Amino acid sequence: MTTKADQSNSSYSPVTIPPLFPMPDQSLSNLEMQKEADRLVLNQYAPAGLVVDTNLEILQFRGHISPYLEPIPGQASLNLLKMVKQELRRELQTTISQAKLQKLPLKRQGLQIRNSERIQQININVIPFQAAAQECFLILFEEALPMPLPAAAATNEKTPSRRKTKEAVDNARLK
Repeated sequence: MTTKADQSNSSYSPVTIPPLFPMPDQSLSNLEMQKEADRLVLNQYAPAGLVVDTNLEILQFRGHISPYLEPIPGQASLNLLKMVKQELRRELQTTISQAKLQKLPLKRQGLQIRNSERIQQININVIPFQAAAQECFLILFEEALPMPLPAAAATNEKTPSRRKTKEAVDNARLK
């Protein structure tokens, strides 16, 4: 237990740590408050995404994108096609090419990727935009409803093929 006498003889001096968020008595301007609220909402609820240039080099990661990326072994690269999961490569490259030609946002729905023990359906939005005289693309990944992986026939006796095989074995025993 520490006493007042112990505290006064301490070589440590108290340090004031600034709050992470403004305290209620500190007033924010309406614009600052709006920006901070927008930042909090975007960090919590915005879809995962990437910003890439016309060479498909990743310029910025936005949100939790690891479910959509699977870097290939070898020399490190920020090229989107070397980072994105294989099952998304062709569709993503096609969508980016079309968005570039049309100069319009495009959306692809119902794409499937494998995550752990399930197949995940996702939607991809590709949005072309200009930033500092450079053409870029914002790529957003939106999760759709997950689908369970089909169970292997060997582990489920209720599937027709498994039932037929079991019946054939039973019939062979009876003969």
